[in-house]
Amino acid sequence: MKIPVERVRSAVVYVLKNPLSPDPKEFVDAYARSLGVLVNNLTSDGHHHTLASLRAGAYVVLRERYGLTLTEIGTLFGGRDHSTISISLRTYGSQFHLEDILSCSDTVISLHNKML
Repeated sequence: MKIPVERVRSAVVYVLKNPLSPDPKEFVDAYARSLGVLVNNLTSDGHHHTLASLRAGAYVVLRERYGLTLTEIGTLFGGRDHSTISISLRTYGSQFHLEDILSCSDTVISLHNKML
């Protein structure tokens, strides 16, 4: 199954283009809404490949933009262990570097707007 990289990028860019709340939980809520998934599904203990990759996009932002520790990120996502977050970032994170997301933001926002 193909990882929804463009979907994650467009959601992250959409959220980051709006005023960023200092509360990471509000970012997670906005990120889930922009993806069209329920926060409960995003933070659930489901192991579906698509959900895991969608979570990884949020992990990257929470780590790089908010400076959260792996433990803090795990707490936001249903009490996941820090090692789970670390593995997810290693597995999927290379596809969701924040600089790459922001550098292609205009294109992604345009694509995102067409999907609305």
